[in-house]
Amino acid sequence: MDALDFLREYNRMCKVNKDCSGCPLKGTDCSIGRELSEEEMINIVDKTEQWSKKHQPMTNAQKFEEVFGFLPDGDYIFSKDYFINAVKGPILKWDEPYEGAEI
Repeated sequence: MDALDFLREYNRMCKVNKDCSGCPLKGTDCSIGRELSEEEMINIVDKTEQWSKKHQPMTNAQKFEEVFGFLPDGDYIFSKDYFINAVKGPILKWDEPYEGAEI
């Protein structure tokens, strides 16, 4: 995991665990905006990586299936690689993480 991926996953972990109750870093001063010891850095990175592996983000395809109960095939207006959000109009790739657009 490179630095940018780490920061994305760290932020996602914080969003998912808003009150810190399910956070693997609960009980530690996990703020990365302060001076950290090497041990603290390793702990934060390790726990973030472990959490990320266990909590993969929902993909657009998974969200579509959750909402509509099926994945479209070639018989539908949607393609297997993309689907169109009729309300807002973005084209979303099936395998990209779902980012909260209304379906």
